[in-house]
Amino acid sequence: MLKFLVLLFFKISFCNGAKILIYNPEYAFARSHRYFLGELSDILADAGHTVVMYQPHFDADTNVTGSKNNKVQTLTRASELDLKLPDFVEQIWTADESIYESEKVMNELHEMFGKNCKNQLKDASLMKKLKNEKFDLGIAELFDPCGFAVFEKIDLKKYITVFTMGLYDSISNLLGIPQATSYVPTGYGGVLPKTNFYGRLQNAIGTFITWSTDIYRDMIFSQVIYETENRHLSVYEKAINASFIFSNAEEYLDFPRPTSYKVVNIGGFNLKEAQPLNEKFRNMINKASKIVFVSFGSVTHCSLMPQSLKESLFEMFRIFPEFTFLWRHNKPEAENLQGLKNVYLEEWFPQQEILAHPKTVAVITHAGLNSVIEIGYAGVPAIAFPIFCDQFKNSLLFEYRGTGIALNKMNVTKTTFVDAFQKIVNEKSYKIKAQNLAKMIKSKPMSAKDRVLKYTQFAAEFGEMDNLDLYGRYLNTIHFYNIDVYLFIFSVFMVVFLLAGLFIFFVLKIFKKTVIKSKVE
Repeated sequence: MLKFLVLLFFKISFCNGAKILIYNPEYAFARSHRYFLGELSDILADAGHTVVMYQPHFDADTNVTGSKNNKVQTLTRASELDLKLPDFVEQIWTADESIYESEKVMNELHEMFGKNCKNQLKDASLMKKLKNEKFDLGIAELFDPCGFAVFEKIDLKKYITVFTMGLYDSISNLLGIPQATSYVPTGYGGVLPKTNFYGRLQNAIGTFITWSTDIYRDMIFSQVIYETENRHLSVYEKAINASFIFSNAEEYLDFPRPTSYKVVNIGGFNLKEAQPLNEKFRNMINKASKIVFVSFGSVTHCSLMPQSLKESLFEMFRIFPEFTFLWRHNKPEAENLQGLKNVYLEEWFPQQEILAHPKTVAVITHAGLNSVIEIGYAGVPAIAFPIFCDQFKNSLLFEYRGTGIALNKMNVTKTTFVDAFQKIVNEKSYKIKAQNLAKMIKSKPMSAKDRVLKYTQFAAEFGEMDNLDLYGRYLNTIHFYNIDVYLFIFSVFMVVFLLAGLFIFFVLKIFKKTVIKSKVE
C-alpha cells in the first residue's frame, strides 16, 4: 500500500509540476506576442508547474515581461544589437495594406531575429545554464523561431509550438493539411471565404507570397544554425515536430478550415471574469448613458494618425453627442479635442472590463487577433479598422459572423466612421449576432484555458508523438494531390474515348459501305 502511495505521489507530482521553459523575446513592436506568452506562463505557474520565462531583449527601452505572476521565474539576456525598426511606427498608418507590403515588414523582422539568434546560440555560458536546468518541456512561438534553435541546442526534446496570430499557411501545408485557397483566407489577406474568381486569385497569390516569406525565414535561421553549430536544421521542421500546435484561434469565431488533431485552438485562454473598475474609470462610465470603446492597439501611435482619419473620427464624435467615446491614445495630453465633451482619452483603459460593461454598445478596433477574440467573448458589435499584417484578415471575421463592419484605411472620407457607426447602432442584427456568438464561446464543452492545461500536461509526459501526424506531410505535391492518379484516370478515359471513337468511326464506315453497296445492287 505504501509503495502504491509513493508511486502515486510521484505520478501526480510529475503531471502537475513539470519544469517548463518558455521562450518569450522582449521587443517593443510586438507587445501582444509578449503578453500572450506571459499570460500563458502565468496560468501554467498557477497550475503548479515550475515556469522559467527566457527573455532575450531586443529593445533597451522596454522592461515588461508580459507576466504578472511572481511564481514565474524570468531569465533575461541583453541584446548587443539595435533591433528597432525606426520608420515602422511612423509609416504604419499610411503603408499600403497589400500582402506584399506586410511581407516586406516581416522580412525585415526576420533578418533582425536571425542576427539576435546567432548571438544567443554563441553565448556558451547561457546555453549551458539552460541545458543544466533539465527542463521537461519547452514552449516557443514561430513568429521568432529562435526558440526552436535554442531547444535543439540544449537538447530539449519535448516542446509545444505556439502561434499568436493563428496557423500560418506554410505550417498548415507542412502538417499535411490541405491548403484550401478557394475558401480559407490567407494569413495577411482581405478576402472572405465566399468570393468571386478575382478574390480566389488574390487569395492564391497571397498564399504564395506568405509561403515565400516563410521559406526566406527558414533559410535565415538554417544559415544561423549552420554558422554556429556547423549542421543543418530547419526551424520549421522542428516546429511541426512538436507534441502539439497551440493556435490563437477561437473556432466559433474564426473562419472554418481543414485542420489536424495536432492543432489545439487556445484563443481566449487568458480571458477572465471582469473585475470592478477603479474610481477613475467608474466615474467616467457613471456619467455616460452609452459607451463606445476606441482602440487602435499598442503598436500604432494615435499621435501619428493622419489628419484625414482623425477628422473622420472627430466628425463621428460630434454627430453622436449622446454616446461617450473612450479612446485609448498614446499621448492624450497632446490631442486637441476641439471642445468635445463626450470623448475621454487615456494611455490605458481596462479593455476587458469596459467591453463587458452593459453600457458599452460598440467598439472601434484595429482588429488585432487578441482584441478580436476579446470582443467576440464580450458580445459587442464592432467597427474594424485594420492597419497592418494579419489585422486585414481578422477584421473580416466580424463581417463573416455578422457582428461588425470592416473598413479600408486607404479609402477614408470624412463620413467613413459616421456611416459605419450609424449602421452598427441602428441595425439590431449586429448586437443579436454578437451576443449569440459570445454565449456560444462561453458555453463550449472545453474552455481554452482547460485545453492549455491538459494538453501541456500531456505533452510534458509523452513528448514528441507521431500518433497525430497526417501522413500527407510526408508526401510530395504530386502524391498529396493525387495528380499522378488523376492523370492516369484521365489518360485511361482519353484512350477509352479514342478507342470508342475509332470503333464508331469504323462501324459507320463499314455501315456506309454496306449501304452504298446495297443501293448499287
